[in-house]
Amino acid sequence: MRIRFLKHKDAHYPTLGDSSAVLTLSDNKHLVLDYGDSAYGKFHSYYQEPPAAVFIAHNNPSYLVDLEYLFFDAAPNATQTMTLFLPADLVSQFDHHFANVLADDGRRFRDVFKVVSVSTYFYFDGLRFSVFKNPPQSDTITLGVVLPRHFLYTGCTEPNADVVTRFAGRGELVFHDMSFEANCPDKCLAKMESAYSAAILRRTWCYHMTGDVSESDIEQRGLKPVSDRDSFIFNC
Repeated sequence: MRIRFLKHKDAHYPTLGDSSAVLTLSDNKHLVLDYGDSAYGKFHSYYQEPPAAVFIAHNNPSYLVDLEYLFFDAAPNATQTMTLFLPADLVSQFDHHFANVLADDGRRFRDVFKVVSVSTYFYFDGLRFSVFKNPPQSDTITLGVVLPRHFLYTGCTEPNADVVTRFAGRGELVFHDMSFEANCPDKCLAKMESAYSAAILRRTWCYHMTGDVSESDIEQRGLKPVSDRDSFIFNC
C-alpha cells in the first residue's frame, strides 16, 4: 500500500501536502481520506480514474461540493458504485442534500455511491481501518483514521494525546493536521510538543499547513512536513 497527499491548494506552500491523502491498494484501487477542499480537481490532476472509495472526515460544506463534482463526473461512466464511507452522524445530512440531485441519465446519489455508515471501523480491500472521533470544535464533526501497525491520520489539528497514544503505540506513522489559526505557530507547536511523547513526535509527519506555520517552524521542532512528492510505502 502507498500513501500520497494531494498538492496543497495554497500558493504559499507549493510543494506541500494538503489534507487529502490517497491510499493506493491492490489493483491500483484508490481510497481517498478527507475528500473535500478542492480534492476533486487535485485528485484528477494525478489520476485518470475516479477513486474506488472516499472517506469523509468532516461535516464541512466543501465536501458536498466536491462530491457533487465527483457524482456528475462518475455517473455517465460508472459501471459499479463507488464506496462512500460516511460518519453515521452525517448520513441523513448527505441524503437530504443530494435528494434532488440527478445525473443526466436520471441516476441519483445512491445509484452512484454505495454509502457505508461508519462509527468505529470500516473494511476496504481486506484491511480493517479503525475510526475515532476527535473532540468537538463548535459544531464541527471530525474523524481520524488508523490502520493498525501502519499509520494514524488525525483529521484534526487539535492534539489528542489519549487517542494518539492509544492507537499509535506500536510504531505507526502519525500524519497530523497542521491547519492552525493564523499568528499562533509557536503556541500551537508548543501545544503539540507538550501533548505527545518524544517517540511519537519523531514519527510525526505534518500535513495541511496553514496560517503562519512554515516548513522551517516544523523542522526546527524535529517534525517533518509532508510534501506532495512524498510517497509512504507500507507492507500490508
